[in-house]
Amino acid sequence: MKKLLIISFVILFTGCWNYRELNNLAITTAIAIDKKEDDYEVSILVANTKKNNDTSLGSSESETIVYSGTGKSIAEALNEIDLLSPKKIYIEHLSILVISKDVAKEGLANVLDYFLRNAESTKRFQIALADNAKDVIKVLKPLEAYPASSISKNFKLSKESQAKSALTLYSEFLYKYMEKGLNPVIPSITIVGNVKRGSQNKSLEQTTPYAITKLDNMAIFKDDKLVGLANKTESKAINIINNKIDQMNIYLKCDENITTIKIVDLNSNIKLTDYKKLKYKINLKAEGTVIEDTCNHNLSNKKNMVKLQEKAELKIKNMIKKGIDVAKKYQTDIYGFGNLLYKNHPKEFKKYKDWDKDGLDNVDVNINVQVNIRFKGSAKKNIKEVKDEN
Repeated sequence: MKKLLIISFVILFTGCWNYRELNNLAITTAIAIDKKEDDYEVSILVANTKKNNDTSLGSSESETIVYSGTGKSIAEALNEIDLLSPKKIYIEHLSILVISKDVAKEGLANVLDYFLRNAESTKRFQIALADNAKDVIKVLKPLEAYPASSISKNFKLSKESQAKSALTLYSEFLYKYMEKGLNPVIPSITIVGNVKRGSQNKSLEQTTPYAITKLDNMAIFKDDKLVGLANKTESKAINIINNKIDQMNIYLKCDENITTIKIVDLNSNIKLTDYKKLKYKINLKAEGTVIEDTCNHNLSNKKNMVKLQEKAELKIKNMIKKGIDVAKKYQTDIYGFGNLLYKNHPKEFKKYKDWDKDGLDNVDVNINVQVNIRFKGSAKKNIKEVKDEN
């Protein structure tokens, strides 16, 4: 009976103890953290509820507002924003946290700690890197009313169609930071165009906006500190190895022409095959479809299809090799080779005082790639072949 009463009280009070009138809350959808001299500069993006609720207002008023505050800590900077905002900051609906490179190089331990302790934080928001974080959340984009929503959707679409950039949740970053033999990576965002003009409503009235945000390469961390940025090929490899993408395009050159193969249903995994010699195996399986062929291949010929398949497999294999090389270059295990060793053979893992420095460099990886090209697209022959036959 006592247990039933306790459960009832928990249900009743946890549902409403922190309830506030929505009209009194500044619903924060994005937070940016930059450095301003020795302080943090924290900027929040909130919905302009006055704009949304008052139809008498002119279209010149923005759908969103950005407030900024500075302080020695994240909490102190947010408290300064409280003096500027007429409403209480509320971060339960936070969609994305953007961190500047300056903050990331110094380390994200303080940032991670703040959001871990904050009761309103759901821990499910995305995290990304930028040169200037505040500028990213200020840039308005067409098709979406709120910059945070636009960026979040871009990451989700990228996962479904591109290998270069893949979203990272705060909870995932925290997990990889806390685990042994494993380090985090996050996507980066760049701005194309004029930031000042791109943050104005007039930018959305142009056929080409004054500025747009663009998903960019993956940022590599060692513990909580930024140590480097991968290039385009390395970024693709990182996301392939970490099984973070659904599909991508492979471009196979033949002289000056290209055959494009759409790779779908990617599935990769890492296995520890010899813990004494630090031997691992990466297995990748995928399906493929020819979506463009300017190389005049006879795709009805099985031998030609096999050759295309082998070329696609070799290209992915070489890409994965570069992904492993970049981890060794920055001495940071972003794939969890050490974590596999730690979980399966903890005594062996403890022999390495600094796994990233002493162990990772000796990791030997066997790469097995299988691509099954089943489809040739709608056309059985190249359009030039059909013309020549006629």
